[in-house]
Amino acid sequence: MTDSDLTAFVHGELDARRTSELQKQVAADASLRARVDALRAADRALLDALDTAEAPPRVRATNAWWRQLVAVAALFVLAAVFVMMRGDPAFARNDIVSLRASVHGGVSQPIFTDVALDLSWQKQLDGPHWLHVRPYRFGDTPETVGREQLKSPEVLGKIVPLLVSATLHAPDGSRIAARLDADSEAFRETADQRVLLRQFTIEAGTPPPYLGGRPGERRWIEDFRWAFAEMPADGPRRLLLDQAGEWTIELRVESAVPPEPGLWPTFTEPLVAAVKIIATGIVSDWGPEHDGLRARFVLATGCTDLDHAPLVLQIQNVGERQRRYNVIGMTQAKVPQPFHFDLLAGNDAEPGQQRDGLAVVIPHDALMVPHPAGTVRSLIVCADYWRFGERRLTDIPGEITLRVRFHFEAFVWVGTDTELWQGALTTGAVRVPR
Repeated sequence: MTDSDLTAFVHGELDARRTSELQKQVAADASLRARVDALRAADRALLDALDTAEAPPRVRATNAWWRQLVAVAALFVLAAVFVMMRGDPAFARNDIVSLRASVHGGVSQPIFTDVALDLSWQKQLDGPHWLHVRPYRFGDTPETVGREQLKSPEVLGKIVPLLVSATLHAPDGSRIAARLDADSEAFRETADQRVLLRQFTIEAGTPPPYLGGRPGERRWIEDFRWAFAEMPADGPRRLLLDQAGEWTIELRVESAVPPEPGLWPTFTEPLVAAVKIIATGIVSDWGPEHDGLRARFVLATGCTDLDHAPLVLQIQNVGERQRRYNVIGMTQAKVPQPFHFDLLAGNDAEPGQQRDGLAVVIPHDALMVPHPAGTVRSLIVCADYWRFGERRLTDIPGEITLRVRFHFEAFVWVGTDTELWQGALTTGAVRVPR
């Protein structure tokens, strides 16, 4: 489509048939929509500058000299749009498909909540092939996924299977490998796919988190059965943003390799698109070390309300050997129950009380989880699980200072067990503005 076609389309100078054709193309093509938006923005800017907004229609029709100026300006705007697209790390394209990635709901997202990516796909390939984003698990290769297509002879040669992996650049400088273990509908021209970050599986040497509920969009939800089906501790590790700060998610798209050459088109080089996410939260200092462990407190910010913000205790093994301890359970030992940690507000000596009526489920895979040396484990709950007298956290007036105290004591144990950890940990404090 030429620049003059687009300019005429924006100015309403095409006949009805051609206008209808272009409307359909623009609706189906994100890059065309960007060009049209740029042209319209140029029109508005020039009209404002020329003060023609209030001119009678008759005058605007006869004094059309400004249209030539708009056309010239549009060329510069379009050139800028193309440069931006070529330099935009969130956009990637080859001769088979293009991808534009963005963070659903904005770049800033509360830590430990349900963050999603919007993936906009557009087929670039001529011909009858469909494109299909396939689940891509650790252990799979482009070759093994390609051989899977042989089990579906009805689509063999008609669909190009796409595989999405990622490298996560965490705020602490570490890199985490991830793969998109999610299916999508096959598409012929364009597709908009929304994927949750927890649909990515990850390779991580850290112990699995304890999920006291489930993540929601900008909130933490009281649902203790959810993890059984969606994120069991003994299943594949799934992605939750567990560090406050700037993350970069570098997406890599490959085509599955056909078992026989020529069954479907393949990429020469993978597509790479990257997005940034700012995971927001208030993080305390690490508290004092006890027997090789120390703890800090994280409170998510930017949530729908403070009562449903993820409240996170992070325990770090700074010792030289693996340790084990329970973070939840009912026991005769004198420790907080069912969660083995207290929330303390202000300078009160007495901690908040864990709320009555919590329908806590205690899965077997959450007990005595091995905690390797040099790693951090996150225990995620909800601020609404505690009461201070009759008050919720949000009922406390003014600025609040919060900290967490973790306490584990086994009821019975074997004296020669060198991995068993017992004791108490206190985090640094965080100050929560009203």
